[in-house]
Amino acid sequence: MTYNTPKPQLRAFLKQKIIFKNKFIVILSVLVFNISSSISQNTHQGIGIQIGSSILHSDYGEGYSSDVNALSVSLTHSLFFFSKSSWRKQNTLNNIALRSELNFVSNIKLSHKGKYINGNGNLATQLRAMTGSFKITNIGFQGEFYLKNLEDFIYYNNRYRENWNPYLLAGIQFSIFKNSLNSTLGDWTQDSSVLPEKWIDPSETDIGRGTSFSSTFGLGTRYKLNNEINLNAQFKWQFFFSDSLDGLRSNSPENEDNEWLTVFQIGFIYNLF
Repeated sequence: MTYNTPKPQLRAFLKQKIIFKNKFIVILSVLVFNISSSISQNTHQGIGIQIGSSILHSDYGEGYSSDVNALSVSLTHSLFFFSKSSWRKQNTLNNIALRSELNFVSNIKLSHKGKYINGNGNLATQLRAMTGSFKITNIGFQGEFYLKNLEDFIYYNNRYRENWNPYLLAGIQFSIFKNSLNSTLGDWTQDSSVLPEKWIDPSETDIGRGTSFSSTFGLGTRYKLNNEINLNAQFKWQFFFSDSLDGLRSNSPENEDNEWLTVFQIGFIYNLF
């Protein structure tokens, strides 16, 4: 029995799979450790779910957004840095939370936009024929700095008649993604001339599965329904440390920036006592 895949390519493929698996295990282990250590240290916690939309800003259409908003769902665990056994001890940590997050972004459909798709020229025809897709899973953390004391906000019933608690956020994510590329003009893997010139060279595309780290920044707020349940809304930017998420890697001026997401979500957090 013979295999079509040359041995060097097979070894490179297996090496990439091992690296991917090891990264995933490390990140998942850190998340589990964060939850288990918080339980053992008798600190306050919360679990939640947030649902909303994500818009990918990519090399399609000179950095314009994708055609549609993609569904974004997050499962979260929040850790607060005041102890249940030492209430009323006021310090800066009472305004800080650490949120672990597992986030899923559904399939984003990509197509070109802008002035270059207009007309009957060869470039316009090639751009209109190009479509892509992109989906991603994010695993990571974000630190949250709240404007109001979290102990008062969570444990006391309208102590100061303040049900809103805004916050700023910053974090880091490990992202696992899969992309695709198609053209209605033909199979670009067999005939790359169906693509615009800047993506003809194999080094200018990166299609399939991959991983990337990313940073997040944003703002949000909690609204207290009662001591156990808070509503949550947040808006954030996610900047990837890679230009391969959409599968296009051209160094042309209009496409040289890395991909990034804008994310808006609403949901609830259940406080564990």
